[in-house]
Amino acid sequence: HDFIVPDDKKALVNDRLGIPAPGYYSFFHKGWRFVMLNGNEISTFSVPEGSEEHKLYAAFQDQMVAEGRESALYYNGTLSETQMSWFRQELEAAEASQEHVLICCHYPTYPEDTYNLWHSREVVEGIGQFSCVRAYFNGHRHAGGYAQYKGCHYLTFLSVLDVPELTAWSMVEVFEDRLEVKGFGKEEDRTLRY
Repeated sequence: HDFIVPDDKKALVNDRLGIPAPGYYSFFHKGWRFVMLNGNEISTFSVPEGSEEHKLYAAFQDQMVAEGRESALYYNGTLSETQMSWFRQELEAAEASQEHVLICCHYPTYPEDTYNLWHSREVVEGIGQFSCVRAYFNGHRHAGGYAQYKGCHYLTFLSVLDVPELTAWSMVEVFEDRLEVKGFGKEEDRTLRY
């Protein structure tokens, strides 16, 4: 929703939000690697309409549609090959260092859904190759959701956009054997064990 700005302001969004270029990054804290993905890196709404990038991304979206990707819709996006390679290197480094990994992205990836990243299948299968990944947290699908696949918890947090008079937010506490999600408002409490 941060890209709903005039075309001449779209390039300023990440900087305004304090997100380092190219919009994906990781940081470390007490044995945990937090990986922040940029699912808007390739999307038709994050670049000015009519620009070369917009034409390229629209053609890429058409390719995703031709491949039968249900999530290849205008309000979704995906990671570039460069970001996918960086992401794999992050997971390899974490596995080698015996770190726990928590991944965050705006878009869901699992289970299959029309709100997912265009390349959600590849991301999920890539995550499944690493035992160090504990959870993948996201938003975008306003109704929320939860699933587990190959040892990774996939949690979609609820949105307040559909029911603005209610609140929905969470705090997550990290433990050696679990993540404790303390929900507020319409967001529920969860214990995610690994």
